[in-house]
Amino acid sequence: MPALTFNGSSDYVEYSGGQLVPEPPYTVTLWQRRTNALGIFVSWNSGSLANSDGRGRTGWSNTSFGRLNHQIKDDGGVFGVASSSENLNVNEWIFASYRSSGAANRDVRPNSGTVVTNTSNRTVTGLDTFWLGREKTGASYQYYWQGQLAGLSIFSRVLTEDELDILYNGADPRTLSGQSDHIDSWLLDEIVDGKVIGIANGTEMTVSGATLSEDIDGPELSWGGGSLARMHDLRGAPVMFNPRSFAAWSGVRAAR
Repeated sequence: MPALTFNGSSDYVEYSGGQLVPEPPYTVTLWQRRTNALGIFVSWNSGSLANSDGRGRTGWSNTSFGRLNHQIKDDGGVFGVASSSENLNVNEWIFASYRSSGAANRDVRPNSGTVVTNTSNRTVTGLDTFWLGREKTGASYQYYWQGQLAGLSIFSRVLTEDELDILYNGADPRTLSGQSDHIDSWLLDEIVDGKVIGIANGTEMTVSGATLSEDIDGPELSWGGGSLARMHDLRGAPVMFNPRSFAAWSGVRAAR
């Protein structure tokens, strides 16, 4: 299968045309595979170019905890973090789901596992940039993703667990109801003139350093054709991606 590969030190994808991840409610889903056993790794971040304090919303993982995390750092610099209960392994593809229904509710769920919720009341404003594979720019710290990312989707509503299961099983996100709330989805299976392009609404994001890997073992997704295949065969073994079929995966980090 094709996927974007990130080097963990400088590679990222950027959208600077406004707030791609909206104010709650929202859902972000993505497939991710982390290939480094040590450190903090950011799969996505919605932040601001204008400030240097790192505030924003972030999906990340930390090998010290082995958990998937959905974090907000609010306008006062205070964190609110939902951290998954399952241990996640290096070199394992994870379907990561990040949802928020309001300032006092955010949750995280790996694969079809347990939903873990954080209810601390946190408000953050002025988030004008979205990064895939990188913490916000200008902060005194920066974290990146090392490994592969694929099949990113963003919605301006909270998807149900049944809908998350549909995506986990490889379905095209454009088949879900409520498409007016579907901001966009990116296969991340090709780079066109230095950009990745959304399959739902054509939203373009600029690629900086990340490269396309054509033949990566991983789950099969049915975006844009083909059968609705599960990501594993009946023996539990991963199957090869269809080059034109896809969804998204992620990894783990600790609060700072």
